[in-house]
Amino acid sequence: MFVACRRRKDEAVALSRLILFIQRNRIKNTAAAIGGTAVRLDPLGEEALSIIDFKEFGLFFSYDQLGYAVMSLATFFIGLTIDARSRPDKWLKGLLMVHGVFFIVSFIVPMLGVFRPDREGSAWIGTLILEAWCIYFLPICILSYLHFAKRKVEI
Repeated sequence: MFVACRRRKDEAVALSRLILFIQRNRIKNTAAAIGGTAVRLDPLGEEALSIIDFKEFGLFFSYDQLGYAVMSLATFFIGLTIDARSRPDKWLKGLLMVHGVFFIVSFIVPMLGVFRPDREGSAWIGTLILEAWCIYFLPICILSYLHFAKRKVEI
């Protein structure tokens, strides 16, 4: 009984950490998309903009890709902790584990320089990939809610 209760707590903690990581990443994306700060009122120079602006695919873009890579790796390990007994739980586990495969792609893409400002359509492709990721994560969110809604976690 204690082991089962402990495992449910671990699953809840893992999912809550994933959700917090996603939210932190979204806040970081929003701040980077602004391209400036509230403290500095004059425009940034070209060198600073090339680092911060996502349209330039600079350092912050690479950090963002690394964040998605770590999140993919986290979802893989969360998928390993899911005790899949019902059909929705099996789907949840499968989706999480498949999402973990994207760790490799998200980790390698910044090093290969696939996204460059001089490449035609890079911004469009990046937007398309992000939209596909959002669509992919929607069933994970719904299945996660169903998975944890039926469990009683005693703290």
